[in-house]
Amino acid sequence: MNAAAAGENQDEQLALNGSPLPSQSVPSAAAGDAEFTPVAQAPAVVFSSTTGNEDEAISLDLG
Repeated sequence: MNAAAAGENQDEQLALNGSPLPSQSVPSAAAGDAEFTPVAQAPAVVFSSTTGNEDEAISLDLG
């Protein structure tokens, strides 16, 4: 088996496993590029404070 065939087999195996191929990899942000926040590190929005009167506060007088 030559080196080219071995590389093709590795690419096929990565594709079968769902792993990105080396040609599909996303380059990391270099210094000076736009700031990037990975989704895993993004702040979460949590609504933990409720009063029970939210429906009453959103009433419309259409009469």
